[in-house]
Amino acid sequence: MKNKWVWAAPLGLTVLWVGGALMCLGLSTHWSSGWPLGLGLGGILLGAAELGRLVLTAFRQWKKNQKSKVTFWSVGRPGELVVGVVHTGERDPVAGGFSFVLECLERSRGGEWLLWSAESLSPTPSSEDAWPFHFSIPVEAPPSGLSPDGEVLWRLRAKSKLPGRFQGEWPLVVSPNTGPASKLFSVPLPAAASVKSGPPRPLAVRNVGEQTRFSLPSPFVFPGPNPLVIWAVSLTAFFMVMVRVKAPLWAVAGGALLNVGAAFVMVAQWFGREEVWVDPVSVIVGRSLGPIKRSRSFFRSTVVGVRVVFSGGPRRYGVRIDRSGGLRPWAAFGGFQNHLDAHEAARALLRCLNRYTTA
Repeated sequence: MKNKWVWAAPLGLTVLWVGGALMCLGLSTHWSSGWPLGLGLGGILLGAAELGRLVLTAFRQWKKNQKSKVTFWSVGRPGELVVGVVHTGERDPVAGGFSFVLECLERSRGGEWLLWSAESLSPTPSSEDAWPFHFSIPVEAPPSGLSPDGEVLWRLRAKSKLPGRFQGEWPLVVSPNTGPASKLFSVPLPAAASVKSGPPRPLAVRNVGEQTRFSLPSPFVFPGPNPLVIWAVSLTAFFMVMVRVKAPLWAVAGGALLNVGAAFVMVAQWFGREEVWVDPVSVIVGRSLGPIKRSRSFFRSTVVGVRVVFSGGPRRYGVRIDRSGGLRPWAAFGGFQNHLDAHEAARALLRCLNRYTTA
């Protein structure tokens, strides 16, 4: 368990007191009057007393939180319910109750990224020091453990509504699904902590015969200088060098064709629409730009789940299709800057896959 104690402001005042005292002591060495020395000594004593009080308060809080523990009655899989109770170790009532937050994070070399979170309130204890909580884990949430991009972690945080009274954090393990979820519950939307990040990307859904087609516009925005302009300048420089060194015609023509091909691939990657086509037999995942299309298909019967994952880059989330039999998972959608949009796309795809499964 990880305990925290908010004491930045009092500690800052203590540092200011000590700094002012030391300054006064330094000035007193050049003055004949004795009052700066007395003021400096008084500041040091007052700062030391305040610092001692803070350390004592933090130690008492740490000792009190060491008595706390969490008991999970049901640690679910994706699509199930997590139920438990936090024992604070305090016999005195806590005014206002507790706030519990369940978070799913993906940790990689680039940092720690929030994939899903939800909050629940516990206004009254179930017994003297026991505060109950429950959360519905979304079906599209990834289980604990290694992922293609890093490691998936789940944790529970508890905090008293009365500031500074209690705060704790515990890890928990969400097991992977080996079959259908045993207890399906309605799951709230992820916490809206990152709603402001990134423009929305509308997912278009249409039915063509027995096939359901999902289409997502490109998320690409130029983060800096326009790469098409950079490519054009580089191509111009290439031809100038070729002319200057009097390169043969075949080298110039070959370089031009390679550059055109590279530009074509980059444009298709940047501005292509991501598409997923689902029918009762197969799933087709691809990217298209007008008449140009790159896709891959696999049997729908091999699909075992849909997950929201961290897809790399600054605040980029994606949707992945997991497959059985040791087959590699396949990226369905990517480049979401908001995990709310990623969860909505995953749920839409999962509803379609489940409809064909139960048909």
